[in-house]
Amino acid sequence: MNLRRRHKIGAEVNTSSLNDIMFFLLLFFLLASTLVAPHVIKVTLPKAATGQTVPKKNLNVSVTKTGEYFIDKTPVNEAQLEETLKSYQGKAEEVTVIISADSAAQVQPFVNVMDIASRYKLKLVVAAQKKD
Repeated sequence: MNLRRRHKIGAEVNTSSLNDIMFFLLLFFLLASTLVAPHVIKVTLPKAATGQTVPKKNLNVSVTKTGEYFIDKTPVNEAQLEETLKSYQGKAEEVTVIISADSAAQVQPFVNVMDIASRYKLKLVVAAQKKD
């Protein structure tokens, strides 16, 4: 007679709650990634106490600290910048030029963009971070 009984103890991990958490994290990151502006060059903006709202059609002009110009993430030289801004001359009421200059950039490239835009009578907005 065999009196010994064998009991197998099985280890189980219930992962259904972990699957829910991973799904919500994935959904959050997908939604958050759609809110990021893909046509913006990363520059450190200067700080200002006042702000301004921006119309719907924008032309983003970025000036890096080395003095390089970018129009919607596309590198351009000063002549190409002037041609592009000139092409928007008749549409001045629809288009706003947003200048994003790095806070460590020299003033002259920034003034060049402002001069070209004002020469063709385009609306200008200077991007800045709000002071804390």
